[in-house]
Amino acid sequence: MSQSKKAIFTIVAFIIFFILIELGLRAFDFVNKAKENPRLQFAIYENQSWIRRVYKEYASVNIKFSRYVHYQAILVSGEYVNASPDGLRKTWNPAEFVESKPKQVSIFGGSTIFGWVDTRDDYTIPSQVSKLINQTQPKFTLSNYAQPAYNSNQALVKLIFLLKKGLRPDHVVFYGGYNDVIGSYEGNDPDAFISEGWIKEKLEASNLKLTSFILKNLIRDNCRTCVALTTLVRKSSPGFARVAEIKGFNLDDAKVALLAGDIKDGYLSLLSMLDKLSSAYSFKYSVIWQPSLFLEENMIGEEEKLKDLDWRMKDQNLAKLYKYTNQEIRTIRSKNFFDFSKILYNRSEQLYLDSVHVTENGNAIVSSEIVSILNLGKPR
Repeated sequence: MSQSKKAIFTIVAFIIFFILIELGLRAFDFVNKAKENPRLQFAIYENQSWIRRVYKEYASVNIKFSRYVHYQAILVSGEYVNASPDGLRKTWNPAEFVESKPKQVSIFGGSTIFGWVDTRDDYTIPSQVSKLINQTQPKFTLSNYAQPAYNSNQALVKLIFLLKKGLRPDHVVFYGGYNDVIGSYEGNDPDAFISEGWIKEKLEASNLKLTSFILKNLIRDNCRTCVALTTLVRKSSPGFARVAEIKGFNLDDAKVALLAGDIKDGYLSLLSMLDKLSSAYSFKYSVIWQPSLFLEENMIGEEEKLKDLDWRMKDQNLAKLYKYTNQEIRTIRSKNFFDFSKILYNRSEQLYLDSVHVTENGNAIVSSEIVSILNLGKPR
């Protein structure tokens, strides 16, 4: 066989081999995506016929660009999971009110307020708050302005934009904390938001040369073989880790304490900003620090299994930062700040679905505590 024929044969063989590998990886992706979420096997879902439908509908939720806050959920229309064209999760509200102009309660936060993992529209925290405060005299309407992964800065920007557009709430509730810690950890900056590095990379892609842009955004994102090889090379290098883990690699106690203090300072600034906005726009406000499995002393039911289902639960640096931050946050003294970090301590059933999201029953407990705030009471 001539040298030219050998070269052609080698090239053709390589192309066929590449195609076979690509097809195999795509088939693996398809099968992997089709696998049932292991949480569906939890005992808490026994005889819950609706749960698989809810998980399937959540899988269809995507995001789109949104001014000033980077992204938001897109329109979703399902049996249990629904969001408006503006990405607002459907919230239960009374069909009729005792007053011609009901009081408006606007709730901001991340995915725990949006309602994530296993929560039906009528059982999100805002929906359950609405049911509780409208039991006797329906005079409140609840609006869920939360979005998956939003931190307190994004929620504040969202509120300011809505006030500019004419929103006039009677009470504003900020519920969160978890995303502030995760974003700070990933970005090694108290003001960073979740996936900031990924968004930054996409925005700055326009600065790349055409060849580099094609390699990074067209071939890399659509070639399973290229993705597999890139991952293999990265894993073989000493510096391989998630962005979060890379940032947390050298987080000694002093650095953790400093970052935790900065997160607390961010919350003090948030309270100051909301104080000024509430005076200017005549609304009451409450800022709530949410519970997290990072802070729980005991695992209930199958919560122990979550260490294998949620990569964050395995990150000791992140756990350390979360606990340091919680200690700092609990020193805040403000009539408008409420620490909910312990409200699930005495749970007698499994409530957590990962390091922060809880079941509909967990939402019910949180909702009851929020109602006590709206009624000018103190959480337990």
